[in-house]
Amino acid sequence: MNLDNILVDRIKKHALKKAEIDGVLKSNLYLDEIPKKHGEIIFAGTRKINIEQESIMVFVDDDPLYNWGHPCRYFFYHKITGELIKEVDARFPPYMFQIPPTYYPFSKTITRSRYASYPDVYSLEQNNNMQPANNKYAVLFSGASEYCHVNDLQYLYVLLTGFFNYPKENVYVLNYDGTWQYSSPNTLTDIIPILDLKYFPPLNAAGTKSELDNVFDQLKERLTENDTLFIHTNNHGDVYQNGNGENESCLCLYTPQQGTLDLYHASDFADKLAELPKFKDLIVMMEQCYSGGFGPPILKNSTAFKTCFVSACAADKTSLAGADYDPFTHQWTNTAAGINPGLLSDDGKLQQIKNFPESAAKAYDKAKDLKNIREDSPLLGDNPSGCGVKMYLGTPTLY
Repeated sequence: MNLDNILVDRIKKHALKKAEIDGVLKSNLYLDEIPKKHGEIIFAGTRKINIEQESIMVFVDDDPLYNWGHPCRYFFYHKITGELIKEVDARFPPYMFQIPPTYYPFSKTITRSRYASYPDVYSLEQNNNMQPANNKYAVLFSGASEYCHVNDLQYLYVLLTGFFNYPKENVYVLNYDGTWQYSSPNTLTDIIPILDLKYFPPLNAAGTKSELDNVFDQLKERLTENDTLFIHTNNHGDVYQNGNGENESCLCLYTPQQGTLDLYHASDFADKLAELPKFKDLIVMMEQCYSGGFGPPILKNSTAFKTCFVSACAADKTSLAGADYDPFTHQWTNTAAGINPGLLSDDGKLQQIKNFPESAAKAYDKAKDLKNIREDSPLLGDNPSGCGVKMYLGTPTLY
């Protein structure tokens, strides 16, 4: 349906003025050209917004530098007069997966920074002369993926299998719908992920709860007392009030049903970890918003002799996102691999690797102190206390 241009201009002007904070526009605004019908439901994450009368929707992203969920607003305007009918506060956009062509940005003044600093992936091919690290396992997960989350997973896969020599069959990769597709409410232009197509990792499954639970069930049969397990979760998160009236952190999952968003609760995640047999080391690094809330139950339920938990943000905070990578994940990953971003050339390619890999805790210390991460709220926890300084992703093949 083609809306009247005068009406659309009136709505845009009003929305822009209303979205200003202290006289400075700090939000990105989107308009859906298809009017919302009476009785229609907008799914903002797990929240349902009921449309009480036919209206035109403007979505206001109030914190576009961060992953979801973060503060945002919905403005609903009268279809004929263009007057504001209702404003709704929320934490998620109207479209998490399939973005209709009628939904587009009309004021996108805030753009994510480019934090990309990555090695030439051709220098990280698996060294077949090295003995595979058969005692190393990894789970890389992203559900409601955007471009930066896909890059995080691919980069980690290259480092684990090519740099630390993890056997490829020991690295479980779960993304989006089981392909390397992704969705982004922040851009409607599909772009090829940074890493060369040659390095697209094999995907095990979609980023759903059932598929992740299935991976844990497989690990129950594979892990031994001499093994290390690394778990990385990415994409978005939310906070949910559980049956005890307490706020509980959640991880966003992929769902094939448009208009719904499934969540994996921290307590359920930790309960699944508790089913694993005794094993040597568990390193968990989480990027999603509110990820800090996963720490206490994971540390409590882990069956590993040593456990180190790292998150990009606290239990009540959102995590900073980047144009190409999530800043905290990327800096922690680089530091854990001993990659010094200061040794990169102008085109972003690695000139040399000088530093030795850092432990999970040391990588956390260095990453959180970097300038471009100071808007995050990283957390570290380990059990026994202090063990994280002696826990590593592995021994690299290049030394």
